[in-house]
Amino acid sequence: MIMKILIRVTTFFVLLTFLISCSEDFNLKSEFNQQYVLNCILNGDTTYQFASISKTFDVEGYDPSINKEDLTVTDAVINILYDGVIYLLRDTLVLNADGSESFIYYTNSLQPESNKTLNIEAKLSDGRILKSSTTTPKAGNLTFFPEDIVTDYSIGHNTEGQTFFWEITNPENNNSLFLPSLKIIYYHEENGFDIKKEKLVPLYYYNSISGEVLPFYPIVTELNQITFDISVLNQALNEISGEDTLKTNYKIDAAIFELYILDRNLAPYILTSQSFTDGYTVLLDQLDYSNIEGGYGVFGSFYKKNLKISFDVDYVESFGYVLYSP
Repeated sequence: MIMKILIRVTTFFVLLTFLISCSEDFNLKSEFNQQYVLNCILNGDTTYQFASISKTFDVEGYDPSINKEDLTVTDAVINILYDGVIYLLRDTLVLNADGSESFIYYTNSLQPESNKTLNIEAKLSDGRILKSSTTTPKAGNLTFFPEDIVTDYSIGHNTEGQTFFWEITNPENNNSLFLPSLKIIYYHEENGFDIKKEKLVPLYYYNSISGEVLPFYPIVTELNQITFDISVLNQALNEISGEDTLKTNYKIDAAIFELYILDRNLAPYILTSQSFTDGYTVLLDQLDYSNIEGGYGVFGSFYKKNLKISFDVDYVESFGYVLYSP
């Protein structure tokens, strides 16, 4: 027993001595090494493709929010090799939703087919090269069950909810992952005008630690089906009007089932960031995944398929709403 106590006491004093001796020299920050972040997400549904390059930065102290430097790299040469053709991305300024401007690189002449390999290379002014490759998902032959017949999908007729199925025919070597979502399109009458709005439907609701009821939305999956329970649909529809007693001012148009088909590069990024926006926007502060050689970032690709679903009139009217009629 005495030996054990002596060992523990000795260990404690060794650690204490180490901490005291290092307290003046200890630094949480290592030597700064300039790195670059290349982001390019190819949208297989358009000829417009976008890329951006940013650089890492160092600050005095430990608070990165004090940085005021523009981190955009504006003097790079970016090429995408596709099907034996090199596409040079030009630079431009785009206006963001908040009124600010962003510097990006783009091409308006590249629309890759499914299951094709593309290579990107960005050469910086200091000679550094960032590069990567992606294989577009095999989505050209995706169909919804039953064979895209919209009339067989109608929300409200099934008291258990709504299940969506999809299939990629000839799925050999299929490299696709899926990100499904369901949104309700409706109009709210405001000052005599019908204003179009959208309501995203969660996969389910859950109770947080604080007791607040929060939505959980679908995430990336390898499955080819998803079910939105009728209780979730009911709650989502109720939330459209909330406490507003003028329910007839809300006109339900339809629901849109959106299915993003992701390649194997983009899917891990979506899983780590839990964000997906508009095809070329990437949240740099959430980047935990990278497939860029020589730097950081993501080079991936996706397609999007939509399926329009109607609502049963009796189901809509049970909430006090009306069906939208153009």
